[in-house]
Amino acid sequence: MLEVLEKKDTSVISDDIEKVKESDNLDVVDNIKNGTESECDVIKEGDPMILQKFNYMRSHVLNSKRNVQLGRDVVSMAGLVGEKYGTTFEMKANPANKKQFLLVKADQVIDFEELFLTGEGGQDNRDLEDTENSQKLSRQEVESMRDAGVSGKEIMEKLIENSETYQSKTKFSQAKFLKKKARKYHHYIMIRKPSLRLLIDILYKMDPLKIMNLRIDSLSQILNLINVHSGGRYMVYETGAQGIVVSGLLERLGDEGELVHVYQNQPQSHCLHSMGLNKSPLLKYLSIEYMKSQERENSINPEVKEGSVERSCAGKLNGNTNEANTDTSKKPKIETSGGVSETNITDEPAAKKPKLETSGGVSETNNESVDKQSSAAQQPEAEAKPVKYGLKEKSIEAFESVKAESLDGLVIVCKHHPGNLIRYLAKYIKPSRPFVVYSQYKEPLMETFMELKEKELAVMCHLSETWLRSHQVLPQRTHPTVLMSGGGGYILSGIFVQN
Repeated sequence: MLEVLEKKDTSVISDDIEKVKESDNLDVVDNIKNGTESECDVIKEGDPMILQKFNYMRSHVLNSKRNVQLGRDVVSMAGLVGEKYGTTFEMKANPANKKQFLLVKADQVIDFEELFLTGEGGQDNRDLEDTENSQKLSRQEVESMRDAGVSGKEIMEKLIENSETYQSKTKFSQAKFLKKKARKYHHYIMIRKPSLRLLIDILYKMDPLKIMNLRIDSLSQILNLINVHSGGRYMVYETGAQGIVVSGLLERLGDEGELVHVYQNQPQSHCLHSMGLNKSPLLKYLSIEYMKSQERENSINPEVKEGSVERSCAGKLNGNTNEANTDTSKKPKIETSGGVSETNITDEPAAKKPKLETSGGVSETNNESVDKQSSAAQQPEAEAKPVKYGLKEKSIEAFESVKAESLDGLVIVCKHHPGNLIRYLAKYIKPSRPFVVYSQYKEPLMETFMELKEKELAVMCHLSETWLRSHQVLPQRTHPTVLMSGGGGYILSGIFVQN
């Protein structure tokens, strides 16, 4: 049966190739032979990407009309649209602007070690002295060569020719010298597709504390312990990790499932934008303040404009208002085109006065200066309202989904103590479902571990420390890296049970 299917597929491909050959389109023939080209592999305007120049990387969202600063180099992003991820470009000086580099697709990437590391070198470095006189070229001469648009290969040749100590150095010292100079003069940029490993490497090199010392091995354990899979529904509470955990869960979910991102103050979204997952239909935002307010049945009505669609949604949110309000509190609802009465202005609190203004203005008792101040104060509020209400609306939708059906797992990554938080969110998780809590420190997790066991909320609780040691693998130089991370945090995992 398999042989019949294979023969059928090859016959279809051969028929397609014959049709394309008649139109003399050889590029399409290559695409059919190698498989259909995926649209995800082609760079488009506004797509996220990773720019790698030698061992330096940074995340970027493509805007072909703007330049990017890579160290001291200003690089134009024009010409990247339509190219594939993984393509390497060469930086060439712009004739119209010497301080700007243009990206040209490179046919061959020059490796400085393969090009210049050809001699045997010296036996040792005992006779070498670290002085500034060993290099005949001055800093001004090198800078003038860079401003003139000289390629990095030519600059390296000049530096080696004018170095008195390069040939007498050992091979290892020569390789170290070439790697150091390649950071400046390696004029090649690779466009890479964003991934969790690349983003964690970038953020970890910048500042490990910004992602709570979360390494890629710790994140892989979190995703494994929570058993995230396509079609599942999960809840994640993340503060202080730049959204890397939310991005990892979304990537594992694929095209089916649901992820509720519970947040406090503002959701974590840096890595979501860098991965291009910020507009995923599977992601729902839920404010923990809104959850508590709904449980207390004391929701606050968001400020919305009269006549907008949001007012109906907000009315459903808050339900029936307090009927014990005085008549003066109900007067602001009566508005006219000519203004409002003096009693309404005096009885209404000062913070709510801007809402009482109409197209006709306020009463004549107010001064013109008050009108200008109120109108100026209204402008920033009107700009901020859509953002606030957008989060409020998303919280409404997410909370209704959580109330309708419990979720399949819980992940907590936070800086503060997770004890009260896991007890509060556990009621939204189905029984016999896993949970994972990550923290930089073991003391909060130890207390949470004992509390879960005492109250019989979970079974199979396990507290572990993640530890990773990387090695350098090179000929005659294989050893653990000298600089390594001291720790990758602590993970508490288990399974919820119904008490």
